[in-house]
Parts: sequence; C-alpha cells; structure tokens
Amino acid sequence: MAGAVSRRRAETGTTATAAPAGATPIAAGETVLATIGGATLVLLLSRPAFHAWFFGEAFLYLGQYWGAHERFWTALFSPSDVSFFKPVCFAASLPWYFLLPPDPFGYHVRNFVLTVVALALLHRVLLRVAPVRAARIFALGLFAASKVHLTTLGYLMIFDSILMLTFLLAAVLCALRWNATGAGRDRVFALGFTLLCAFTKDYGVVAVAVVAAFVVVRVLDDPAPARRRAFAAWLPPLALVAVLRIALRWAVVGAMPWSHPTYAPRFSADEVGRKALVLLSALTNASYGWHDKTGASGIGALVARLAPGVAGGSAADAIDAAVGAALVAALAASVVAARARMGGRALAPAAVWIAAFFAPPLFVRNLQIYYAYEPLAGVAIALAIAWSAVGARWRGVAAAAVALAIVGGFASNHWAIYDWQYAAARAREIAPFVDTHRGSALRSLSLVTHDVPFWRWTLAADDKAPMLEFLLRRPGLPVRIYDRAVLAAAIPPLDPAHVVLDADAGFAPVAVPRP
Repeated sequence: MAGAVSRRRAETGTTATAAPAGATPIAAGETVLATIGGATLVLLLSRPAFHAWFFGEAFLYLGQYWGAHERFWTALFSPSDVSFFKPVCFAASLPWYFLLPPDPFGYHVRNFVLTVVALALLHRVLLRVAPVRAARIFALGLFAASKVHLTTLGYLMIFDSILMLTFLLAAVLCALRWNATGAGRDRVFALGFTLLCAFTKDYGVVAVAVVAAFVVVRVLDDPAPARRRAFAAWLPPLALVAVLRIALRWAVVGAMPWSHPTYAPRFSADEVGRKALVLLSALTNASYGWHDKTGASGIGALVARLAPGVAGGSAADAIDAAVGAALVAALAASVVAARARMGGRALAPAAVWIAAFFAPPLFVRNLQIYYAYEPLAGVAIALAIAWSAVGARWRGVAAAAVALAIVGGFASNHWAIYDWQYAAARAREIAPFVDTHRGSALRSLSLVTHDVPFWRWTLAADDKAPMLEFLLRRPGLPVRIYDRAVLAAAIPPLDPAHVVLDADAGFAPVAVPRP
C-alpha cells in the first residue's frame, strides 16, 4: 500500500523525487493541453515568420534532385550543398515541392506542424523524467517561448533542424519506454529513430551518445544482471549507426571540408564564447549582440520604446544583457539547488544531450541562432528535472523566468531583422514578375546588379538552388546574374523571349541593345 501511495504522489506531481520508470503516467490529456498551449505560444510569438517570402536556400534539395536528372536514388546519395550529406532531410523535403503551391505560406505551415509534433514529443519525454507537473509545464513553456522558433518557422531551410529534433525526441522517448518496460519493440523503435536522426544533418550522429546516456543511467540505477544483459543488446546497433553514418558520409562527400572558409573544422575559444551567448540568447530571449543573427533586443527594446528618454541607443542592449544575465543566474541557481537534493546522475543524460549538440557548431565559423535549437530542448529537460527536485519557491522563479521570456520573445520577434529576414524581404521584390510570367514562354532571364554575390546567394543559393526556375514553372530556364558594368555592351544572346531586370531597382525591366 505504501508503494502505491508513493507511486500516486509521483504521478500527480506531489513529490520532488523522480517517478519510478514503470509508474510513469500516460497522461494523454496533459500532453494534449500542454501541446496546444505550447503551439499557441509559438504561434503568437513567431507570427512574423509566416510573412517571410522564399529565398534561394529553400530550394537546395530541389536543385540536388534536378542536378541528378530527377533520379531520386542518385540524388539521395549525393552531397547536399556540396559539403554535406543529409539524405533524410532531402527525402523529407523533396515531396513538398510537388505537393504545395508555389507560395511560402504552405511551407511555413509545414514547419509549424512539425514543431507541434516536436512539442508533443518533448512533453512525453518530460513526463518520464520530471514527476512534477508544474516543472514540466514551465520547461515546455520556456522552450516554446524561445525566439529561435521565429527562425525555424520563417527560414524555410531550417526544416532540417525541426526534423532532427523530432527524431531525437522520438528516439529518447522510446529509450525511456524501454527503461520502464524492457520491451524489445521499444528498443527497435529507439534505434530506428536514432538512425533517422543520424542521417539528417552531418552532426546528427551525436544522437547515438544521447540515447546511450539515457539507457546507461537507467542500467546503473538497476544493476540487475538481466538489465545489464539487456543493455548489451543496445551497444552493437548503436555503434553500427555511428559507423554507417560516418562511412557513408565519407563515401558520398569525401574528406572533411578542410579548405572551406566557414565549415572547415577548427576550434577556437572565440567560437565557444560566441556560441554560448547565442544559446543563452535563445534561452532568455535577450540579445547580447549580432542582431542580424540573434534578433533584436527583447526587454531592452521594449523599455526603449516605452521610455525612450531612459533607454535610448545602446542602452537597450545593456538592459537586455542585464535581464538575460539575471535569468541565466536564476536558472543556474535552481539547478545547483536541485543537485543537493537528488542523485548526481539525474541530470547526466540531459547534460550529454546539451554537450553533444552544442559542441559540433563550435568547430565552424557560421553563427546562427538555429544552432541553439537542439541544445535548447536539452536545457528544457534539465530544468524540468531540476524544478521537480526543488520546492515551490524555486518553481515560482521558473514561472517568472517563463513570463519574462515570453515578453522578451514577443518584443524581440516584433522588431527583429535577421539576415534571413532581410534576404526574404529583398527576394519578395521579384514576386510581381514571377506572378505575371509564371508558365509563360520565357526562354531566358538576366538580372543586373551592383551586388552580384548578394543576389546570387539570395535568389540561387550561389547557383545551387533553382528558385526562379521552379517558381516560374520553367525547369532549365537560363537565369544569369550580371554585374551592372555589362550594360555598357549588349548582353548576348538576346531574343524576343529574353527578359533583363534591374535587381537594384525592384526588378524593373531594363532596355538593352538588340543584336
């Protein structure tokens, strides 16, 4: 009877100790309500994302498919964007080009729907690691309130990150189910989702370490010989996933891009600091710099607009930094307080999760807020475990942190101009021409500009994405981007179906000499 009472307390969130794995509640109703709440929060805070237009990178996988002469399997086992091997992302993204109309709104909805699935899976994981309902809700709310969703919904190529997190959460959830039941079916599903996660982005292979961490901690807590023998069945397939991922990447893409100016692996203390600030920015919705990468100030921007005499100019960033630092300190203090009340291994799997997905971006020079997406989910899990172990006072701190994050996220997203938002806004200028000439007899299209590199990236992802060809329904249409200097001479060859547009003047038609 005492065991039943103790189990009931764990299920209803009346104790701060971890619920026994076998007694974890199904709690379907809580998942539904929490997912609806989280989805609503994402939708309200990230609403500007749905107004972003296409730009070139959204069509990289279509370029990969057309480059393989529309042979699916050839394209599947081809490099993505020259330097990467992302077969799962390719296979999951390709059908949408043919199912959705040539309007970005449908693609934003696609990203949002998968985000809702990820929220539901995150809550199911939280049910199995955090016995206190309030802790689960606050952790899910902190993740849903993050301004990172503005980028994952609006920057259409970042469908990749949502896919990777979804598969990772599904793999961890199945591993936790195995921890509770020992069912072989759960192990098979966990390994399957780990495989899918490993074959999304190149560094998705670290999912192997995350899944292993959750299983290892359970085995250490239950050292029975049967449990240890069951764990041994995990090791060969997990190792096989890692070896297969690394070997196929090497066979398809070759060696690491040692000469690439951005993605050549290189470790530096500066990157550790920059990426740490980006992660903290995604967690607290406060921007510490690089506003084209991490968004506008949150609370600081709001104060600056409500009291311009108090927080003008750089003061908004200073206020944001102070609010963000206070939030980080409060969240860290709650984790420290929790460690004094629970076993040392309780936070280990979440720590492995954060480290595994935070570490790979440290070795590249690209700085983007979406690199914080998967580590942020790990932080939410760690905080839920910690908040379940501390008293109600600390959960009051959690509630305040979520409230500040919501306000800061709304303000930041409202005034943000990320570099991808700028590119999408500039690319939208060609939309009237596309709408007018879609399906026409256009035989070639030339653009002239003072900034060839910008427009080559914005409209064609450096000639790897056939955005205009797809939107105009003219596969194979020659699209050329010239420096304005070529206007001094005729642009060969010209014919009546050839159009020249001025990219710097809203894509206005340009009169050129006829040969």
